[in-house]
Amino acid sequence: MNPALDAPALRRVGLGHLARGDSPRGSPWNGCGPAAIWIDVMQTLDYSKTQRRSSRSLFYGAGFFVALAAFVLLVSMRPQKRPPATASVRPFFLVDSTVPGTAVYFRDKLLGKTPLSLSKADWTRFGLPVTTGQSASPSGIVNSDPDGWGEGLCFHDPATNTDPRLMYKVPPSYEKSYLEYDTPWGKRTKMACGEGGSGGFRSYFMSRGQDGIGVLLRIDLANAVASSDRKVNLVVTASNTGSAAYSGVRPEVEFLWGTFDVQWQHRFHKTSKLPPEWANIAPGQTLQTTLSIDLPKVSGDYSLFAILNLFQPEHGEYLVGKGSVYSDSKLLKVP
Repeated sequence: MNPALDAPALRRVGLGHLARGDSPRGSPWNGCGPAAIWIDVMQTLDYSKTQRRSSRSLFYGAGFFVALAAFVLLVSMRPQKRPPATASVRPFFLVDSTVPGTAVYFRDKLLGKTPLSLSKADWTRFGLPVTTGQSASPSGIVNSDPDGWGEGLCFHDPATNTDPRLMYKVPPSYEKSYLEYDTPWGKRTKMACGEGGSGGFRSYFMSRGQDGIGVLLRIDLANAVASSDRKVNLVVTASNTGSAAYSGVRPEVEFLWGTFDVQWQHRFHKTSKLPPEWANIAPGQTLQTTLSIDLPKVSGDYSLFAILNLFQPEHGEYLVGKGSVYSDSKLLKVP
């Protein structure tokens, strides 16, 4: 079974009454069924006024009950009209997440909230790419691919060689718990990973502060971007809101930027070394530095974010903590 189709949201069906001690309505044990009816009938019988009956009256009485039983049997054997069976409709694609009620967008279009079942007609109407042929899944759509930057669920469009994507926004009560990114259509919530395939996908979201470690990374544009600029200055800020020092070796920050429909593997990136003091960020400490990247030569809307890396002293290629610390993504408008 597809993992996405086995999400907890699909199991929340209206069968709660079976989990309680009460029996369903109509049960003979709750005063609503046949047992209650026969108890009421028995309560109307008066055994205080008994009388002797003749064999004829007993014969007629027995015949009456036999005839009544035959009538009941014939009625029960009559074919009953049944409502026409409704065929179960399997969704073309199920969009789910670990946060129920998360809004699902395609660019500026709000498609609905998770868990969201989309039909083939919905998919076509919203303009999402559908792939057919030998490389496609049986449902006619290529397997979904989480964006490597956490910026949505991608679906490759071979006609344009782009990766249009579904984007998420968690409910307001969850916004502070997860990283976000700016888009031309508003803020969206960053994905961490997920599970699924051609029939659906269940998304997890990227926590703010590395799942409790408490290290936060932020980037800001140092100045407004002009068309004559060749570089963009970025203010990088790291804060340790946790209870333990964030320590390692070879501190570095990597910047990543690109337009929204470009395959994430093909976006730009640049790695810069950080000052030595960034190798140890004490609890409550905030560090800041200014670095630069090349301004893209093509006008457009670019998503820009940074990741902070500290490496373990004993294992030079392994990161400390729970891996890279991600920042929120900023919208870089290139005139």
